[in-house]
Amino acid sequence: MLEHARRGAPYEVCGLLAGRGQQVERLYEGSNTERSPVSFFLQPQEQLRFLKDIQARGLQLLAIYHSHPQGTALPSDKDLQVALEQLRLGGWAVVHIIIGLAGPKPQLRGFYLQGEGFQELRLEGF
Repeated sequence: MLEHARRGAPYEVCGLLAGRGQQVERLYEGSNTERSPVSFFLQPQEQLRFLKDIQARGLQLLAIYHSHPQGTALPSDKDLQVALEQLRLGGWAVVHIIIGLAGPKPQLRGFYLQGEGFQELRLEGF
């Protein structure tokens, strides 16, 4: 994820993580159709292909990740609005991982929607 974020800078990158239980087994690097430094939208055909592959492998979608190339690993107001809207439309209740590239050392943080806001999760193995 970190290498994907670095390669994609100055634009946000996005992708999916799949696995079993809480163990990530596969990373799917997506294309940000917005090509923006402050927002992302996973290319729909890639998203469908990724989800079919996840199902074919007997895995679960565990997380959506994206980068903040000029910011910290904290969710923006837009991140929250998009996640809430996605859930209202029947989307996934998954972990949202944000990669912050601002500062001397990159950050990786995970968040889960709880009510109308994000709750931070402890990520292990990163």
